[in-house]
Parts: sequence; C-alpha cells; structure tokens
Amino acid sequence: MRSLPGTYAEFSELLIELRTASNRRELIDLLNRGKIDWQTGIAERLTRLILDTVNILLDRMSKALRQDIQSMGGLHDGLGRCLVNARHWFTDMYLLANLHFLSEETSTRLREQIQDVANKTQAELEKLATRSDHTGKLLFQVRQNAVNKNYQTSPEAEKPSGAESINPGTGRRNIILP
Repeated sequence: MRSLPGTYAEFSELLIELRTASNRRELIDLLNRGKIDWQTGIAERLTRLILDTVNILLDRMSKALRQDIQSMGGLHDGLGRCLVNARHWFTDMYLLANLHFLSEETSTRLREQIQDVANKTQAELEKLATRSDHTGKLLFQVRQNAVNKNYQTSPEAEKPSGAESINPGTGRRNIILP
C-alpha cells in the first residue's frame, strides 16, 4: 500500500506515473486523499502538471479508442465495449479535474476541456458510423453508448447497451433478442 502524498515531489511523482499507468483510478484516489501546503509557487507548478497530465491522458484515450476500433473484426463486434472503455478514460480524467485541492476555476476549466473532447469524439464516432453502415444499426449503437454522456458516473456499473450478455459461470453466451 502506498503512502498518501504530502509534498510537491510526491504529488508530481504520482501525476507522472498516472500518465502511463493502467491503475489510474487508484492513483487518482491517492492524489485526492493526499494533503499539500498550497503555496503560490507550488500551486502554479502542480496545476500546470495536472493540466499536462490531463492532455496526455486525452491523447492516450484517443489512441486507445482508435486502436480498439481498428482491431475489431467488424464495426459491430465489440463496439459497445470500446465505447464503454473510452467512457472509463473520461471518468478518470473527470475525477482528476475534481481533485479537492484544485481551485473551482481550474476544475471548471478542466471539466470543460474534457467535455469538449468528449463531444468531438462522439461527433467523429457518429460520422464514422454513418459512413460505414447505412442500416442505422451502428449509429444507434454509437448513440446508445455515447462517450460524451454519463462518464461522471461509476464505470463499474456500466454495461454496453445493445450488446450480448455473457454468463461468466458457464462461459457460454446468452443472446437476448428484442
């Protein structure tokens, strides 16, 4: 178990680790529970580091989503899971933007930046779905699993809409027909 950060060096170490970590939620929780003496010089440097970290995470999310979509067999297969994964990234960034020690102005600016990227990502996904599938099924799935909505909620509770349900006990698929 890691100790809570209490100095600028400890906070910056966690933020730099967060940029490449897979356990983002755990690191954000540590950052949020940590305490720091919020002095003028430290405040600016730590805020800049958080802004840079959010930008890096946005880039990583974009690349991960693009790779997930490209690696799918067909556009319908696994799309819901890809979109839920993107929402997990947005949730993590939203939590980072709401760290308790950030000023309201900084938090608001970060949340707006994250929402803007989420909206642009959703628009691009809808354009791709419209071009790729003329039946409208793909567009329906993209809209049902929108990346720009509900990412402030707990991602553990999310399941892709319209996707097949898998029964983990038997390893067999239970297909639910409408």
